[in-house]
Amino acid sequence: MVPEEFFLKYAFPCAHVLLETGVINEKRYKELEDCAKTGNFLSREVIENSFPAAFRRIKILAENMKKDYWDIEVMKEYWYNYHNKIIDEGEGNYGLAPEFFRDFCKVHIAKVKKILPEEFLLVEYDDKKRPVSRVYVPEAKVGDKVRIHHAYAIEMVD
Repeated sequence: MVPEEFFLKYAFPCAHVLLETGVINEKRYKELEDCAKTGNFLSREVIENSFPAAFRRIKILAENMKKDYWDIEVMKEYWYNYHNKIIDEGEGNYGLAPEFFRDFCKVHIAKVKKILPEEFLLVEYDDKKRPVSRVYVPEAKVGDKVRIHHAYAIEMVD
């Protein structure tokens, strides 16, 4: 998987928040949605400009890792570990958000409990259950583990 695809699968669920707060406009939101669904990517510059806070943090992480910030290992480290740490520390708007929203923004490993209609899964993590889209993991079955972010199951976990 190329870095643009990996980043957008995790980042697109945040795009609605960016739209609501005026960081991106409706046209850009639709472009990002199309990219996340089809794999027809926008330029790295456009992706970076659409998610400025994430890339500010990714660049710091990449510098610490002594790698290019578009390196897939940097992207994985950011989404698998660093992103939740930023939320827990209350950086930026996360410090103002209620606890339920901060939890919603985190990346969790969840177990698929049930296949729901309309391309959704019911997942469980930390004694919490919630429905998430299975658009990125149509192969998921009951008992599988998936990484979730916002209202999406992003990828399967071994």
